[in-house]
Amino acid sequence: MIYSRLNNPESFKGIADNVPDDLKQQVGNIRIDGDVITLEAKPVGDVSFRIANGVENEKVHLETVSSPFPLSIDVCLADGGAPETTNAHVEVKIDLNPILKTMLSKPMQDAAEKFADLIAVMPYN
Repeated sequence: MIYSRLNNPESFKGIADNVPDDLKQQVGNIRIDGDVITLEAKPVGDVSFRIANGVENEKVHLETVSSPFPLSIDVCLADGGAPETTNAHVEVKIDLNPILKTMLSKPMQDAAEKFADLIAVMPYN
């Protein structure tokens, strides 16, 4: 159920209403337009993703369709060991030159953590 929820951009609609205020301030607005999810990635600007090439019940893969640099996010899923429990971790792949890497590594790490926090508060039932 978690894979199907995360693999469907429509699932992200309306979650802004359920996100805690402190996380909402960090993540900013979330827009859904068809199969594209757009996040306000402060201080980088808007970053738009499309879900592509995932592995059912194992990995949800998001690729950028609009971003200042090449970026992808994998949400890796694994059995949590208890009934109705799934472990998930977020992997961010980004291609930056060395100068940009030193400037953006901390903001990108923060963005990955915010995305992980966002999927953690989504309702899955």
